[in-house]
Amino acid sequence: MTRGGDLLPGALRESLQAGAGTNAALGVLLDDFVRYHAVLVGLGGAVAAALLVLGGWCSRRSGRVNAGAGGAWTFERRVYVSFGGTGIVSGLLMAVIVAANVSTVLHPGPGFAALAGARPHAQAGTDRDRLQRAVRTWLESGQPDVPAVLRDRVEARLAWQRPKAALSGVCLVVLVLVGQQAWQALIARSRRRPGRWTFRERGLLFAGIGAVPGALLAAVMAVANTQASLAPLTLTLLYG
Repeated sequence: MTRGGDLLPGALRESLQAGAGTNAALGVLLDDFVRYHAVLVGLGGAVAAALLVLGGWCSRRSGRVNAGAGGAWTFERRVYVSFGGTGIVSGLLMAVIVAANVSTVLHPGPGFAALAGARPHAQAGTDRDRLQRAVRTWLESGQPDVPAVLRDRVEARLAWQRPKAALSGVCLVVLVLVGQQAWQALIARSRRRPGRWTFRERGLLFAGIGAVPGALLAAVMAVANTQASLAPLTLTLLYG
């Protein structure tokens, strides 16, 4: 028995060769695919810009901090240098990802074709097989109305994807604020009283250190889940 999933890539390729202008169903999928990458360009670009601004500001600030006894680096200067390097490197990495997605937004055909070819095959009789058969029939019809089985899967995905996107955004804000307050308190303490750390100050140090990778991870999760919430068709087609 031929699996519907095995025939779907062929239907997608044929529709792409004919052009989205002649197939409204393909146009719906391509619009969703472009929107998915456009969200990454927009939100990822904002994250990259924020990281680069933070890195640049901290780097400049580190040069204005007075050296300690014997020219040694103070705690404050080490903090600014660390944040400067982390912000610039992370911002540049995100900028590279954003730049790669700009080309997909402008020319979605090749990327969509590659994504369709990477779609996992479905076992006959499974829910994923029924979904892919319905999508293949939809593509062959050329009609703009999304089939009910795909629409139901999208609604099921959005039921958890949207709350996850909101939670990731809240976590990002909380971690940024926690990190900011912790590092400001530690820098202020180092100016007043250099020396041994108290138990509370060590707790602030651990909180500040942990907030950095936590905020970066939350930013990535917020962007990814927002993409999936605003452009759910392609992901649902790929992963069910």
